Amino acid sequence: MEAQDAGTLVPDNFTQLEPGWGFNDLLAPIYSCDDEGSLDWGFVVLDKHCNAMGSCHGGVLLTFMDIALGRGIWERLGRVKGLPTINLSMDFVSAGQKGEWLRAEIDEPDIKSSFGFTSGRVMCGDRLVARATGVFRVYRGDKA
Repeated sequence: MEAQDAGTLVPDNFTQLEPGWGFNDLLAPIYSCDDEGSLDWGFVVLDKHCNAMGSCHGGVLLTFMDIALGRGIWERLGRVKGLPTINLSMDFVSAGQKGEWLRAEIDEPDIKSSFGFTSGRVMCGDRLVARATGVFRVYRGDKA
């Protein structure tokens, strides 16, 4: 599946992120939805996201959740200066397949003075694909 065919699988309330996110652009297109204060993320598994077995590569899922977990903290704190990842852990439960819409569900983050802790899941409909936890360093001032 190619990017031009993926749009039909994206829910209507999701919009594509604009480019300019550096390394994260390699996963593009990524979509977000900000409904009722909950920021959701998603993408359609394309050929470029797949491993040699034809399923979504674990590195893609890790990168996707790194973006989604960090952005959940960023939104909660009012867009801080920086949120470098300190720790990211993922359990792979089932395979995301080419052509599937994968969505990140992010739990409410726990913010301590200079660290944010959060967790979430990668879902395909009601099927759990992976679960992740992350710790992020919170930079609020001029230094990042």
